[in-house]
Amino acid sequence: MATTMASPSAEFVAHDQGKRYARRAARPDGHPAAPRDAAVPENDLTTTATEPAEPAPPAPPAGSTVVADGPPPAADPTPPAVARPKKKRLWITKILKRAGIWFGTLVVPRLYMMYMWFVYVTSRHEHRGCTPAILRERYGKGIFVLWHEEVFFVAYAFKQWHGSTLASHGAGGGLIAKMLQLCNFTVFRGGSSRSRKRRAADIVNDMVEYLNRRNDVIYGITVDGSTGPVYRMKNGAAKIAVRCQAPIGVEKTWCKRYYRFNNWDGTMIPLPFNHIIHLYGGPYLPPPHDADRATKKAYLREVEADLARLSCYARYEIEGKAPPAEWLAKFPEHVRESLPTDGGEFVLERAYDPVGQVPPTELGMQPLTEPDANAEEATP
Repeated sequence: MATTMASPSAEFVAHDQGKRYARRAARPDGHPAAPRDAAVPENDLTTTATEPAEPAPPAPPAGSTVVADGPPPAADPTPPAVARPKKKRLWITKILKRAGIWFGTLVVPRLYMMYMWFVYVTSRHEHRGCTPAILRERYGKGIFVLWHEEVFFVAYAFKQWHGSTLASHGAGGGLIAKMLQLCNFTVFRGGSSRSRKRRAADIVNDMVEYLNRRNDVIYGITVDGSTGPVYRMKNGAAKIAVRCQAPIGVEKTWCKRYYRFNNWDGTMIPLPFNHIIHLYGGPYLPPPHDADRATKKAYLREVEADLARLSCYARYEIEGKAPPAEWLAKFPEHVRESLPTDGGEFVLERAYDPVGQVPPTELGMQPLTEPDANAEEATP
């Protein structure tokens, strides 16, 4: 007897299709839901009439974003294209740099000479004490130490003494060398600017070698330069003095009218129609080569202390009043208590350094006469 299967009702088929389409839309493989009028295979009609109906998933609100479950999509392994910078024209930069150096070497030293000539010709200026001429005549050589704040004076103020100094082979050294040569300096090139940070030992060795080769060399060294701290003497000048057995002299310049740069040491620029004074003290004979460390350190501290006292004396000579307390506080603590608040007295010319262990006669030097604190030498 033939048996006939009853076909499912239309309501049952629609309900079953809705459940399967909802499950398919939530799959991680992202297959889209089939349209409602799509054909349904017979083998998928496995739901019986007694199975409870599941509610359809709620529709997302309008304007919202539906985020499907599952792992995030893989990132694109291809890196984004980066725009390559244009090739720099280094040859143009080099030409402009060389042109600037040439122009600076040609113009800046002459502008400096013109300005300082005008300042000195309109000002009253004097040199007093143990000048470089005295050290050269009686000792054959010498080293003058000064603070970096007066570096603008150095080339022009020392031009009458025909001093010697060290400059590098680089562009900056060429500019300084040209300015010093215009001021009657003998300039020798003792290094290369290819290495911006030359070791201090190399510079000392170059200066020692030159000082030992010549008999009439006078150095001028800013002992707290070139970056400070202000009014703190570094040991480079003392090392040269000991190795060359050359006496040290201290020098301080002060003026009534000046402009100060807003830098670490307040570099002084003299103004026209001024009163300028250059005071020199010394000589300070160095201890022998085989002196112990304590003796050499005492020598350095003695020179540093006298340079500080000479600074107070020079300022009092020009201003006629006690130096301000905030200025005195900049000096080292071990000399601050001995600094006179009223300028005090300073021996500008000494017979020999009391710290030194060798008297001048044993070094083949002629001792100086009794010092005269009021001695004054007119500027030629």
